[in-house]
Amino acid sequence: MSKVLLALLPIFINISFAAIQFKVTAPSYKYIKFKEGCAIMGMKDTPLVEAKGQSHIDCMGTYFNAGNICAKKFAEDPNLMRGYVFKETNEIACQSGELAHLSVDCKNTKKFCKTPKKSCKELQQYYARRLDLNHYSKVQNNLNCYYSKNSQIDFNFK
Repeated sequence: MSKVLLALLPIFINISFAAIQFKVTAPSYKYIKFKEGCAIMGMKDTPLVEAKGQSHIDCMGTYFNAGNICAKKFAEDPNLMRGYVFKETNEIACQSGELAHLSVDCKNTKKFCKTPKKSCKELQQYYARRLDLNHYSKVQNNLNCYYSKNSQIDFNFK
């Protein structure tokens, strides 16, 4: 599977939900090899490193979140949104973007749809860590979260 296709996959963390849509305006990607990710987090000699799901790597028994590795490596990137693991290439993808729209299916995830603002804030750490929550809504059976750096942005995704 190509990196572009994998970038479209939702990140499934310890929270269970179905992201039915995640759109990003002006996305960009930077990649970190697993061993470099371990070194960034202070583990210098790690001959065995492996993926642990889509969001963590295992550095010889110590697990690190891909998003946290990206945040540390790219501390100056104001638009850093998330990090996720490519098991096939032993890389962490760090995604940045200007705007993001996350839509969650409420039929299967009633927990998130009871408190839209709180839920969008909680999901922000996984999908849009350095962007701001600018708008949230529950329309029909979907929770919608809109993130950007500028609260005056028009969220008309095409």
